[in-house]
Amino acid sequence: MIKNRLSIDLLDERLVMHMNGHSGGVVFGKYDLRDKCDDIIRMIGELEYLKSDKKVLTPNFANTLQILGDLIYTEIILRDIDNPIRKLYLSYTDPSRIKSPAELLDLSISFMMNKRFFNLPIELMRDENKAPVATRIPVYRMITTHRAYIRRKELLEGKKKGKKGKGKIRALLICSNTHLTQGDRLQVGNELITNKQIYLPPVKELDEATEIYEINNIIDKAKERYNIEADVVNSDELDYETFQKKLLSSNKYDIIHYSGHGYYDGRPESSDSCIFLWKNKEKEERVAVKRDELSGLLEYQDNLKLVYLSCCQGAKFDEGSPVKINNFMGLLDAIALAGVSNVIGMRWSISPLHAEDLAQKFYSALFLNDDHNSIEAALTKARAATYHYDNKSVWCSPVLVKQDL
Repeated sequence: MIKNRLSIDLLDERLVMHMNGHSGGVVFGKYDLRDKCDDIIRMIGELEYLKSDKKVLTPNFANTLQILGDLIYTEIILRDIDNPIRKLYLSYTDPSRIKSPAELLDLSISFMMNKRFFNLPIELMRDENKAPVATRIPVYRMITTHRAYIRRKELLEGKKKGKKGKGKIRALLICSNTHLTQGDRLQVGNELITNKQIYLPPVKELDEATEIYEINNIIDKAKERYNIEADVVNSDELDYETFQKKLLSSNKYDIIHYSGHGYYDGRPESSDSCIFLWKNKEKEERVAVKRDELSGLLEYQDNLKLVYLSCCQGAKFDEGSPVKINNFMGLLDAIALAGVSNVIGMRWSISPLHAEDLAQKFYSALFLNDDHNSIEAALTKARAATYHYDNKSVWCSPVLVKQDL
């Protein structure tokens, strides 16, 4: 488990850093990040253009990633070479004092941010080390929910065999292998429309729905270490009614993994996010489960500690004003506000092959390793394992949102 957490609070007009764990310390930065944050968010638009134009294999994409990562580190950590924030950061991350790379997995860096900074791609941050910080040290976004909950235990706490613990870890693995073309009927809320009436791109059928079975194989191997079991629902068994029933089973699941399609509509007049399901087992109509509905369904899962959205654009946040009528900025935000303490989603569109690869690496690190098997450390290992891929968008696509409940 994580031994030390370096917390960076991004507020409107000041930056605060403090260390929790073996030793303490609080330092303050009195500079305003708002204007620079807006510049960074505008710059990430170039990455999104290159990603949508399938130019992730070009040097330009990798160079833009590096420039953004350097800029984020400069503006948040360096800013003033003599500032105490830089000194505290380096005192825990300086390579000269690190005995082994594994030691960095005992540390985590949490960015507590209000919604103004949600679009800030902190996962790209690069310090003096050549590799991005998130491929060496667990990095995540930390939020506080408006709801009052008793703080939940860590996912694996007390679950190892031979140790005292209550019950099993229960996982729900869902595959929703839908497809969508122009003219297909789609249910959004209570309204039945066609794809021609709204802006939706074609959604291809997944080549093979193997992701949840590979994860289930990992869970089967993990049974030697943990009290754990999985409920697998493949696309042939899944429809909208089944999905609702599964999520309305209160207190049942610790993990929900969704493998399928997701979508983000960035138009100012109708900005929203959703995942897709078949309306019925006949597979004649589709349902778009929007973020507000998904949040409402997940509120019934009182034991839920992790939701993993293995789909496109699950971590895409609304641009512009953070004040929304439903107070949600995207799927990750909506799920967190339902009271889920760990949510993982993809910033961009991701191929089924890379989505499956990331998920396998994450769950293998989480359940099959002897140490450093927290959610944030497992994601760091998955990033590190995919960092050298030709497709430079894979390692930085996952976004982790955490909260203490």
